[in-house]
Formats: sequence, structure tokens, C-alpha cells
Amino acid sequence: ARLGKMGALTSVAIALHNFPEGLAVFMGTLADPSLGTAIAIAVALHNMPEGVCVAVPIYHSSGSKARGFVYALLSGLTEPIGGLLGYAVLEPFFTDLVFGVLFALVGGIMVFIVLHELLPTAHRYLPDRSGKVTAYTFAGMAFMALSIVLLELGEGHEH
Repeated sequence: ARLGKMGALTSVAIALHNFPEGLAVFMGTLADPSLGTAIAIAVALHNMPEGVCVAVPIYHSSGSKARGFVYALLSGLTEPIGGLLGYAVLEPFFTDLVFGVLFALVGGIMVFIVLHELLPTAHRYLPDRSGKVTAYTFAGMAFMALSIVLLELGEGHEH
């Protein structure tokens, strides 16, 4: 039951998180199709582990691969919906401030879910291997950092 709850919370958090990501891809594509493509590739790369974070707990708590797949699919579908709906609703009010506030709110939701649900659950399932949980946590952060660096290099941005 606890694992199912965590999977459902993760699904909701990722669904909320995907909403402004979809908007970012949409806006980036409107500004410059090559920028939109680069953003879409980066988002797709990090959506794979997000889908796993949703599907695995649902599968293990329910025993249903289909249920895990459906939860992951539904949380991922919010991305294109977020792009279209977000643009339609926010376009008249869209400023850097609105965009920044949206990403900050969604980032806060994701950080809370990670700290409150995902990491404690990892420690619960690997009680004798907390060093591995920490190592895998940092490996995940390194993977995301590397994907961002590669995206920046591919775009030729200078900071």
C-alpha cells in the first residue's frame, strides 16, 4: 500500500512537472525550431527515468505491468497537453516572471516528492545499502548534469 501511494504521488508530481516542460518545448519551438528540437531531446532523455519512477512502484504494489504502464503514460501525456493548454491560457500574460514562477513551483513540488517519498523509500528497500542509495542518487544527478552540458554544447551557447 505504501509503495502504491508513493507511485501515485510520483505520478501526480511528474504530471504537474511535465505541464510547464511541455510549455517550454512549445515556446522554444515557436521561437526557433532547432531550439525546440534540442529542448524536446533533453526533455525526452530525462522523461525516461521519470517514467520508470512512476511505473516501477505501481507495478510492484499492484503486480500489474499494464497499470504501471498506464500511470507512466498518463503522467507523460500531460507534457503535450501542458504545451498547448498552457500556451492558450497564459499567452496573453506570458512574461519571464510567469515562466520563472511556474518552473519554480513545479521544481519545488518535485524536490518535495524526492525528499519525502522517493529517497526514504529507496532507503527502506535497501536498508543495508544506504551508500548505494547515495551513489545512485548522485549518479542520477550526474546523468542529468551531463545531458544539460551536452545540450548546451549542441546548441553552441556561451555563458
